[in-house]
Amino acid sequence: MAVKADYKNAIFSGSRRYHISENEDGTVSLTDVTQYIQKGDKFGAKDVNGIGDAINGLADSLSDAFSEEKSYKVGEYVIYDNKIYRFTVAKQAGPWEADKVEFAKVAKVVGEIYGNIIALQNLMQSFNAAKSKIISSALGIVLGMTANTSLADIATKIASIVNRGTLNWSGNNTTFAVPAGYYPGGTLDSRPSYNSGYNAGVTAADNRANVNSANYKAGYNAGVAAGKISYSIVPYSKETSGTLVNSYSLTVPSGKTRAIVIASAHIVNHNLNNGISCTGGSTITEKIICKKDGSYDYCSYYRECTVSPGNVLTITASNTGSTHAIYSSGCVVFI
Repeated sequence: MAVKADYKNAIFSGSRRYHISENEDGTVSLTDVTQYIQKGDKFGAKDVNGIGDAINGLADSLSDAFSEEKSYKVGEYVIYDNKIYRFTVAKQAGPWEADKVEFAKVAKVVGEIYGNIIALQNLMQSFNAAKSKIISSALGIVLGMTANTSLADIATKIASIVNRGTLNWSGNNTTFAVPAGYYPGGTLDSRPSYNSGYNAGVTAADNRANVNSANYKAGYNAGVAAGKISYSIVPYSKETSGTLVNSYSLTVPSGKTRAIVIASAHIVNHNLNNGISCTGGSTITEKIICKKDGSYDYCSYYRECTVSPGNVLTITASNTGSTHAIYSSGCVVFI
C-alpha cells in the first residue's frame, strides 16, 4: 500500500479561533472557526496504519538478500538469515561482516520514518513561510503571484527576470523606454535636457521686449548713448579799461562741429552802438540786443555756427566813442 506523502500544514494568521456552543447535557463543543489561508491535513490511525503496512513490506520493497558479490553503502538495508540489517559502515564485496551492520528493529525504523516526517513538516512550514513572503513582496505583486501560485510557477516567474546590469542613461530632449528586468543600480542623468531647456528659455526671453533681458538692456543703453549730445561748455569773462575794444578768443576742441556763443557786454557812460560780434566758423543764426540804462549801456548776443576742430572763435565788444571801461562775459557751447 502506498503511504500518503503530500501532507500540508495549516497556514493562518495569528492564533486559532474556536466557537464554543453548549450541549443539552451540560457539556460544550468547540467549532474551529479559524480563517485559514491553507487548511492542513489530518493525521490519524489510518495514516499510522499505512506507515505500519509500509514498514512491514520493507523486506520486499527496501531490502534484498545479502550477496557477497555486491558492495554496500552506509544506510542500505539487506536481508541476512531472515533478518533485516542496516549497514553502518561501507562494505566492499565479500563475506558477511557482522561488525559493519546493525539489526534493523521495526521500532527504530518507524522512529526514523517519523523523524523524517517531522523534518519534512518543518521544511514545508519554512518553505510556506518563505513562499508567503515572496508572494506579498513587491516582486511577488509585480509578477502577479497569489497564494494559489504553485512553487513551480514561482520559480519560473523569478527565473524569467532578466538581469540587465547597471542602468546609466543621459539624453537631451528625448525619452528612454526602460526594458523590463533587474537593475542593480545606475544613474539617470537629466542635466543635458535641463541645460538645453534652460538655455532655450534664456534665448527666448532675450528675444522678447523684456526690460530685464540682456539684449533689451544692450539695445536700450546703445540708444540712450546714441541720443545723448556730447558737448563741452567754455565760460569766459574779460574786463578792459580805457580802451575801445574788448575781445576774447577760443579754439574749437577736437571732435566738435558746432558752436553756440552766448555773450553780454556793458560800458560805463558811453554807447556800445551794437558793438558785440563773433568771428570764426560759418554763421547759422545770429542775434544782438542792446539797451541803455542810466550810466550803463548793455548788449546781449547769441550766435550759432558750424565749426571745425582747431578753428578760432573771437568774441569782440567794441566802443565807437571815447575810451571807457568795457566789461564782457559769456560762454561757448561746443557740440
